[in-house]
Amino acid sequence: MSNHLPSRKHLTLKHLRSTRVRALLSIGIVLGFGAVGTLAYWTDSATLTGGTFQSGKLDLKLNGGDSFANTTFTAPNLQPGESIASSFPVNNAGTIDFNFTATGISSGGTAPYLLFTVKTTSTASNLGTATAGDRVGTCSGTATAFGPALLNLATAQTVIGTNQLVTVLAGSENVCIIARLDPTAPNLAQSQTTGSATFVFNAKQVGQ
Repeated sequence: MSNHLPSRKHLTLKHLRSTRVRALLSIGIVLGFGAVGTLAYWTDSATLTGGTFQSGKLDLKLNGGDSFANTTFTAPNLQPGESIASSFPVNNAGTIDFNFTATGISSGGTAPYLLFTVKTTSTASNLGTATAGDRVGTCSGTATAFGPALLNLATAQTVIGTNQLVTVLAGSENVCIIARLDPTAPNLAQSQTTGSATFVFNAKQVGQ
């Protein structure tokens, strides 16, 4: 038996066939990926539209107005020890809950002798007459007065220093003020020019 080795020509042809097969396979792979790439892909989308955005409003009013000239809070011909009271609502006319504080000052010749008491959640009542010299003003309820029970406002003072909440739901809170002529007022306090008192209420948003 003789060993028959393949000829160089035979090996060359076999190598060419193998190379062609691999080339065709490679082409087939490329063509295969190309075919997948031609598929259609469907898409869809949806849009979200937000609602309106509006800022809130902080609005403090006194007795329904931006300013309040309280014509009932007046007392002519006061005698020592006499007092008069007046109450009014602090309104929340906005859309945001707020806290309020207040300052006060009195002026005129009677200012050094007038003493004030300020209470919240309270309603005023008055007894007596000017001619009898027995006028007494009081504030209802058990609310504690802010600061000294009798506060002189000849210089500006804080009359409500603790935040008082007025919610939109509640709508308002009553404030009661008593003005009293000092029982120890001296003779020179007589016939003084008319005095007046001014109270400024400040609101701020809750949490501030």
